[in-house]
Amino acid sequence: MTNYTLIGVDQKQYGPVTDEQLRQWIRDGRVNQQSQVKVNGDAEWRPVSAFPELAKMFGGGTASSTASSEPAPQATRLKTRLKLLLSMEALCIICVVVMSIFSDYLLPEQLRDYETSVAAAPTMLIGWIGGAVFVILLPTALTATIGLFLGWRPARALYLWTRITVVAIGPLQGINVEPGCAALFDDAAVLVAGVIIGMLYYSQLNELYSKPKSAT
Repeated sequence: MTNYTLIGVDQKQYGPVTDEQLRQWIRDGRVNQQSQVKVNGDAEWRPVSAFPELAKMFGGGTASSTASSEPAPQATRLKTRLKLLLSMEALCIICVVVMSIFSDYLLPEQLRDYETSVAAAPTMLIGWIGGAVFVILLPTALTATIGLFLGWRPARALYLWTRITVVAIGPLQGINVEPGCAALFDDAAVLVAGVIIGMLYYSQLNELYSKPKSAT
């Protein structure tokens, strides 16, 4: 039985592992065609796609097609789920905006009067700072979302910091009165964003959005 040693995405060596164990890692999406492997007793590191018995698990890919190979099946499924979650987050934000526009119809009279009095009060410096940050943050957050849809690697870090900033500047926005249903969608958007960040950093998507590392 052939044993292999593998260089993982963390640049650490794993093995020796059996042929069946390596095949299972391929099925799980933990190993792709670019993963560097060598047969025990052999000093040469080669991509998985250079081994015909393993390359066929990727749909018959060969060493010559390594550069254009498709992501591992598990990572592909995760990318589909990522796009679904990004769409859910965008839908929640749209619902918040729409409900805020029609808040006069959704809030009781006492809260409408209170909201009017707050809006008429002079804006403090901290409020101006929060508003300025929000104006800059909005197109940046949109760019990050679109970038994740397109698989742009820097979009991951951009998405993380824009979502953290959105939460951090909350106190700078001052007193905010909104319908309960709008608050529900607002909290849902934050929750979905947390799930997205977890997927980007703690799943197979981490490899897709990380800077490629050369094998040693």
